[in-house]
Amino acid sequence: MLTSNKTVFISYRREPSKFLAIIVCKELQKRGYDVFLDIDSIGGGEFEKIILSQIAARSHFIVLLAHGSLDRCNEAGDWFRREIEYALQLGRTIIPILVDNFTFEISDKYLTGKLREIKNHNALPLYYQYIDAGLKRLCNQYLVNDRNGILIDTPEEVKGKIREIVEDSILESMPTTEELKLEELLIKAMGKQGRGDFDGAIADYEKILDENSDLYLVFYNLGVVYDLKGQYDEAIEAYSKVIDIYPRFAEAFYNRGVVYDKLQDWDNTIADFTRAIEINPRYEGAYNNRGIAHFHNDDAIKALLDFDRITTINPQNAATFNNRGAMQLELGYTEEAFSDLNNAIQIKPNYDEAYYNRGRAYLMVGQLDKAVDDFNKCIEINPEYAKAYLNRGIALGILGKYEEAILDFEMGLKLAPNRFEAYQGLANCYQYQGRYIEALNSLEKYLGSLNRPISIVEKQQLKDLKEKFKIFQSR
Repeated sequence: MLTSNKTVFISYRREPSKFLAIIVCKELQKRGYDVFLDIDSIGGGEFEKIILSQIAARSHFIVLLAHGSLDRCNEAGDWFRREIEYALQLGRTIIPILVDNFTFEISDKYLTGKLREIKNHNALPLYYQYIDAGLKRLCNQYLVNDRNGILIDTPEEVKGKIREIVEDSILESMPTTEELKLEELLIKAMGKQGRGDFDGAIADYEKILDENSDLYLVFYNLGVVYDLKGQYDEAIEAYSKVIDIYPRFAEAFYNRGVVYDKLQDWDNTIADFTRAIEINPRYEGAYNNRGIAHFHNDDAIKALLDFDRITTINPQNAATFNNRGAMQLELGYTEEAFSDLNNAIQIKPNYDEAYYNRGRAYLMVGQLDKAVDDFNKCIEINPEYAKAYLNRGIALGILGKYEEAILDFEMGLKLAPNRFEAYQGLANCYQYQGRYIEALNSLEKYLGSLNRPISIVEKQQLKDLKEKFKIFQSR
């Protein structure tokens, strides 16, 4: 008789660890375990009910973690994340299987909220070349805990579908040696990518494509690596290959849109984000970036509509309120900007960029002390936020606190060399203090840092300073 302690749910990303998941499933079945593994993907209408019911009905929750497995966990509606968090909530025996040198440190930025608890569970390292030994340890040392929370019976209306899925996993063919080798190479390549060995990752991805040129995830990862290397044409080509193979992969359109954005090709940027939204109408990142692209493309109305849409999808998205507030500020809608930025800070009290933008808003309306307070808060949260120092320097200069302003401009230059605003601010402060030599030097550095012709006003300012410098010398 099968005991509840021999029931297992396997959670995994199909890419990159589908074949390993099948092997773990079949080996456990041979050892008498009742294993649930969704191999071919359940239809959208039944997915939530079936998946959650099977996590609730099974004692053990195995989660396969390979390089790249957690990378999409911060996306809205990510089911891999939701499976893990639901298992944590129910108190299941959770067994993270760390594939081929996976470490939580590499993916730490994705481990937010309840998901961080996964690090506290006893993990099993597993290597492709030692799968048998790893599975023996799994059964003998890990699948022995009977403290699994309260098990919940599977609802009658999905029992038939559950039987079909379990039978399909039993009938599924074992992966071939070649399939396993390619999957192992893929995971190693993703590990190199995660460690910043981009050339090594590219070489491995190309080896995989020599064997099988239809693996969309490999082209996708190539796009990511080429983007990180600044090879934008190659990144676009790689993402285009993904789309040819898998036309409904929203992330490929999104990432290609990001590359077009870097090239300031607004029409293609907007087109790709639009396609991502058509595939996934709740894709917050695509709305956000399309809104920014619309703004750069001189269509503020469409930009604001995109940000409005995000607030209906997720009213707690602090970044949306911050970005819309910054945009309202650029358009001169200061009252609306304050409202949005206040909301961003209320949702996320340690949001450095929101304090910075609200500081700019206070600066624009002449509330200098409040501007300084917000820039102070921004710097307290992020001491390397160069623009906060520069703008605080401007506010302090207007307040006549020239020495403090000079320190801020100098720090701004240290963090972001050749910022023309810093040289301009230094020139003004030195001039007001009668330090004409330093003012002249700073003004010349400012004018030299501009990537545009010098204006008439700036020419006159330079001329006036030179005259003051001559009077200063003649004393």
